[in-house]
This record gives sequence, C-alpha cells and structure tokens, in this order.
Amino acid sequence: ATDPDGAMIWTADQADHLMLTAALGGALPLVTRGPASPQVICYDLPDPATMAGFGAAATVTLLVPPGTEAFVSRLAPVRRPVALSATMTGLVERDAGLRAEVTGAMSHPGVDAALYALAPLFERHEPQQVAAACYALWRDAQRPVAAPVREAAPVSSATQVGAGVAMAKLWVGAGKKDEATPGDLVAVLVKEVGIDRSLIGRIELRDTFALVEVPASDADRLATALTGLTIRRRKLVARVDRGIPARTGPRKPAPGR
Repeated sequence: ATDPDGAMIWTADQADHLMLTAALGGALPLVTRGPASPQVICYDLPDPATMAGFGAAATVTLLVPPGTEAFVSRLAPVRRPVALSATMTGLVERDAGLRAEVTGAMSHPGVDAALYALAPLFERHEPQQVAAACYALWRDAQRPVAAPVREAAPVSSATQVGAGVAMAKLWVGAGKKDEATPGDLVAVLVKEVGIDRSLIGRIELRDTFALVEVPASDADRLATALTGLTIRRRKLVARVDRGIPARTGPRKPAPGR
C-alpha cells in the first residue's frame, strides 16, 4: 500500500500545484520534475520518458481517467489495481455476495473447460482484464430482460361486433384527403368519446368523409360527442347517417326528350 507520508505527487503542469496544495493542506510534496520519491502518485498521466525516469524501484500510482486504459496498458504493462478504502468500502460490501458466488464456482467441474476456452486470451491480455470482462458479461446476463412491448393489434376497417346488436352508421367529416386513418377514428372514439372498442363496427374511409358503424342505441350521443373534436388538425362534424332518402313523386323526364 502507498504510504502517504512518504509519497510525492507528480503533475504535468505546475499550475495545478496551488489547487492541490489547498486540497491536501500542504501534506505532500508536489513536483513537475526533479528527484523521484520511492512512492509517486501521478495526478496526471506521465509520458513514457517521465514514467521511466521514476525508476524501476519506485512505486508509482496512476490515476486512470475513463478512456485512457489503452494508453495506460502501454505505459505500465505490469500493474495492479489499488483499492481506496474511503471510497471502495460500499462497493466491497455490495459485491461481497457476488464474489462469494465466483469463489464457489471456482471449484465447479466446468471451470477446467472454461480455462481451456479462455487460454488464448490470457496470452494476449492480462488475466485480471479477462476476468473483469467475464464478470461484466455475467452481470449483464443476470439482469432481468424487459418484457417485449406488445404492439396494439392493427386496426381493421371491419371490426367484429357481437351478434344481435343493431348497428347504425355515423357520418364523420374527415377522410383520406385529410390523411385520416381508421386508427385515428377508433382512437378518438375510444379515448375521447369513451366507447368500448369492441362496439365499433366497420369503418369505411372515403376521400372527404368516413362512415363508422356503432350501436344504433348510442348513435345520436356518439355523433354529438364527436362533433367539435379533431383528427389530424381537422375539426370534426358528425351525424347519424340516415342513408339516401327514398324518391317520392313522379320522376321528371330527362331534358331533350
């Protein structure tokens, strides 16, 4: 372990000394260059020449920012992680159960096969890096998989309604030219008017309007409720479709005959 009383902090820029001195209360010597101490804490990552200048006998502690791992692996091929008691206690306690599982698995018969599979990695990478990668994969596999979100059933222009229910048609003033869809009509009826989706029958989408089958007993109320709502920024007008009234009286002769 690093002895704080005998360590030296190295920085790449002397401008950092004032800030570090205030933070540490002047407890440790700060240098940018000069004689190395047997124990060096590098506030910045040194270049290879500076690292070599610390000497093989020195114990050098590197602070490794995220994303610099590849550079550090070349800078210090042989290294070991340092646990900082003040910040690591919670993590150590949290992961104690996980380490116990790993310890128990080390005596499992299948470990030999795993070692054989990982052997080529041990030749190219440090064993602790391989172990950390395997640990991360193991933890990812333990996380619960989110249930797939069920997509709503596609809205059909013809929806089955219970047999025996008398149906009427609503004329709704929004159609294909308004970019309205059967789904839009169902959505406004269900979410804003409050009709049960199963009571909506066939939907006929025309260029400028739509015909929607609904229970005849509720048709007038639904038409009133739909009027004034919007679909695709178009304010709706709705009424009960009574069909084409029957022609009465004598038929007029065609012109020119």
